This record gives sequence, structure tokens and C-alpha cells, in this order.
Amino acid sequence: MRKPGRQLSAAAESHSGTRSTFALPPWIRLDPDPEIRRAQYDHLRNNCIAAPLTSLVVALTLCAILGLLIDPTPALTWAGVLAVALTARASICFWRPRTEPGRDRWCLVSLHLALLTGLIWGLAPLTVPLDDFGALGVVLLTMGGVAVGMLPILGFVHGAFTTYGLIVILPSLVILLGVGLQGKPAHLGLGLFLIAFTLNLVRTGDVVTQTFLSNLRSRIAQTIAAEHDPLTGLPNRRKFDREFAAAWTLAVRARTPISVLILDLDHFKEYNDRYGHPAGDRSLRAVAEALSRQLPRASDHVARVGGEEFVILLPTTDAEGGQVLAERLRRTIEALHIPHAASPVSPWLTVSIGGATLCPTLATSPNALLDMADRALYTAKRCGRNRVAWFPMEAVATSGEARVCQSR
Repeated sequence: MRKPGRQLSAAAESHSGTRSTFALPPWIRLDPDPEIRRAQYDHLRNNCIAAPLTSLVVALTLCAILGLLIDPTPALTWAGVLAVALTARASICFWRPRTEPGRDRWCLVSLHLALLTGLIWGLAPLTVPLDDFGALGVVLLTMGGVAVGMLPILGFVHGAFTTYGLIVILPSLVILLGVGLQGKPAHLGLGLFLIAFTLNLVRTGDVVTQTFLSNLRSRIAQTIAAEHDPLTGLPNRRKFDREFAAAWTLAVRARTPISVLILDLDHFKEYNDRYGHPAGDRSLRAVAEALSRQLPRASDHVARVGGEEFVILLPTTDAEGGQVLAERLRRTIEALHIPHAASPVSPWLTVSIGGATLCPTLATSPNALLDMADRALYTAKRCGRNRVAWFPMEAVATSGEARVCQSR
């Protein structure tokens, strides 16, 4: 099990590397927290078809309206260019990255394409005569609606919506102010209105982004609190069951084994009675840290599921590998040299471990494997504690609950 600090560091490094490959302006950035970045990816992906399709429909509607007022040929040419960019933006939905760096790259490519379509929208006023206030007004109103419409989508990423809005509005602002300063007061007034609209757009984008990220962090914190043991910081039974179900499904498809270890600290009630609950809490934290250090694979999971009981999930691990790890964990806990004068087993705090392995099938369930490991734990306790017991392979082969297998 990776330590949280190392996960954040690795994620930050990969994210930094992603930015150097797909450079965006420094004020546009994905969040450094990997959980929030995953939420940003999910949000952008959920809108990668709907947003371009809506934009295309709006563009075609604009062309139809302009056709009633002026020659629509320039507008149709512009719409064709926009359609190509929108198609490219929608096509990335077929790219389904499986790794965190891949999802970061997907987000940055999506943002690049969104800004490109914003630039094309910003050039829309060039398709109408600037002295035709009716056509120009229709274009500007449509552009304003398009800019505001992207707020629920790009507002989830630092600086993305603000940049998009500026790209859409600034070309028109420059054109109107330039014409207005040449003695066209109506254009100058419209340009000043666009300045006020742009400032409000930027402010709104900042507020929405901060509100979204604040709410998202609160939800993530609540989820972590609901799925983690507050004393040790390890996942609790709720999260373990979810991880176990996901690993089980993958193992059924891949026909690979899963091993489970159940660990119980020996005579821990007597430890608390002798040394007090604060000392017991410190010991539980020390044991949790020691277990986590011994599980370097990201696919391995350790959880605290009871007062002094822990459970470890080992996907793609056969019985031999599971037994080797279980013995190493037993020695690791004893090597902590936590005094336990009330134990008849050892002068130090020790642990009993029960383990089991099987290859999941559609006819078996995670509870069956947990029950096998629990029976092995009972055997370890009955045989004197401070030892590892494994669910016997003969029983696995003849019980009808599972089939013996080896890892590939």
C-alpha cells in the first residue's frame, strides 16, 4: 500500500511532466490533488460530446438567422471551420486513458481544443458587415451566450473559463473599439458595454471555480472520513469491501488468484488493561504503519476492520507468495519490540495471522475467501498464537467452494 505522501508526490511529478508536453498558459492548470484532478477529468469527459454538439447547433442556428439578414456565405464558411474543430474536440471521447498521467494529458488536450473553438467563435464578427448593427448584434449576443454557456463546463478548471471567455470576447472588443475611435459612437458604446460584460464574466468564472473546488474538497474529505479509520488512517471495512469487490471482478476475468490475510493482535485486551488505552492507540498506529510499509504494490490493500483486527487483500498472489508475506508481517510486528508483559506468548506485542487463497469464479464470492482466512486465523490462535496458519489446500480442493490455482 503506497503512502499518501508518496502518492501525492508522484502525482505532482507526473502532472508537471504532462504540462511540459502539452503546454497551456500558466494560469490554466489542473488541480495538484489527484482526487480533484480525477473529478475534473470525469466532468470534462462527461461533457465531451454534449458541449461540442450544442455549440454546433448554436452556430448553425446563427447562420440561419444571418441568412435572413445578409449574405450567409461568410458565416457558412466560418461554421464549417468551427465544425471541424468541434469534431476534433468530440473525437477525443474515443480516447480512454487508463493511467493518471494519461488522464491528465486527456484533460489538457481537451482544454486546448476548447480554447481553439473559443478562438473561432471570437472571429465570428468578421463574417458580418460591421455597419450592419442588426447582424452584428445577433452575432455578439450569440457569442455572449456561448461564452456564458461554457461556465458549467470549464469553470471546474483553474483559469480555463476565464481564458475561454476572453478569447471569445476580446477580438470583438478590439474591433468595436477600433471602429468606435474612428468616429463611430455606437460602436464605441457597444465596446464599452463589452468591457463591463468581460469584467463580470472573469469575476463570475473565478467565483464559480473557487466554489466548485471548495465543495469538491469538502466532499472528498467527507468520503475519506467515511472510508478510513480515524485512529490509524487505514481504510475501514466499508472501503475494503469496495476494493475487494473490484479486485474480485478483475480476478474472475483474468483467472488469477487472490490471497487474503486476517491479522489479530495477540492478547490485546490484556495489553490495554495493563498499559492503558492511550498506549494501545499508539501501538495500533505503529502496527498500521508497519503493515503499510510492507505492502509496496499499489494493488495491495490493508484495512482495520475491528479493534485489534486487520485484513490484507493481495490480488494476483498465490498461496506460496501469500504465506511468505504473512510470515514477514508476523516477524515485522514482533520486531517493533512493543513491550507486552501481560502476554503469555512473548514479551513483545505479537500477531496471529490466518490466510487463504483461491481463484475467484462466478460460483464463489469474496465472503467465502474471508471465511476461509478467518478459519485459518482461528487455527493460528488455537495452536498457540504468534504464528501463521493457512487454509489447507486439500480443503480448498474438496470443499466445492473454489479451485486451487497458481499465479501466472
